Amino acid sequence: MRNRGLWVLGTLGDAACFGLALPAGMFLIAAVLDERLALPGFTVYPYTQGVGLVLMLAALVFWAWSVVAFFKLGQGSSSPLIPPAKLVIAPPYSYCRNPITFGAILYYFGLGILVGSCSFLGLNVLLTVLLVLYLKFVEEARLEKRFGEEYVRYKERTSFLIPWPRVKM
Repeated sequence: MRNRGLWVLGTLGDAACFGLALPAGMFLIAAVLDERLALPGFTVYPYTQGVGLVLMLAALVFWAWSVVAFFKLGQGSSSPLIPPAKLVIAPPYSYCRNPITFGAILYYFGLGILVGSCSFLGLNVLLTVLLVLYLKFVEEARLEKRFGEEYVRYKERTSFLIPWPRVKM
């Protein structure tokens, strides 16, 4: 690893941004939308809480697994401060090309279910669409340019966002 301090800083920054700040902003916007649109919340305790917590826990495990794989195998992080030096195609990246994004989406859906807000879930759908568009049209082009044919082959045999076992080619 080139710079552990920078890796820790980037990872903590990503966690603070996408794990705390973004969901807090979504929660505030959803609260305003729920009130202004008079949208009812949904509550089926303890089932709703259980589902939300399970999704959030699974998301955090998937995110941590992905971050560790970037660190150990790619010698970098998901942060633009210190991108991986190598293309990582081992698990969880062999199940989907964007496991961190998959984990984030799961986390936000779990949180939306936990707080019982239709607006929060709607904002998550909008965020998911924007993330997919960014990954598909910006990130993939950048990775193809950076890693060339190796990334193209990886892309052909690996699911985009939803984890599936790797296709043998």
